[in-house]
Amino acid sequence: MEPAQTENPQPLPYQEMTSPDYARVAAGDFRAGRPMAGVVELKGVCPRCRAVMVVTLIDSGFKTALPHQGGAAQPEGPTGRRIEPIMCTCAEEHPHRPDDRFGCGAYWNFELR
Repeated sequence: MEPAQTENPQPLPYQEMTSPDYARVAAGDFRAGRPMAGVVELKGVCPRCRAVMVVTLIDSGFKTALPHQGGAAQPEGPTGRRIEPIMCTCAEEHPHRPDDRFGCGAYWNFELR
């Protein structure tokens, strides 16, 4: 895993990447906000760049009505688990980030229970 941004005065360059550690670190850092109908809001720290970020997850019932735009949540199984693809959504500057992107490029799967 890359060093935290606070340890490195230079911002991490944008790079679309993942690591098995990202999901583990995010699981310890992210917290769900107050529940709203059909929406879960997660707040935490990106496991790559360590910037604070907020991710809004839409209930899968709403997602099925939307055109397919990449990864979608896997339905809840008998264990009550739901896997959501997450990507860094921070507003920090990251060199080499394309104009149509945001965050540092990190992505991982997040398990909701």
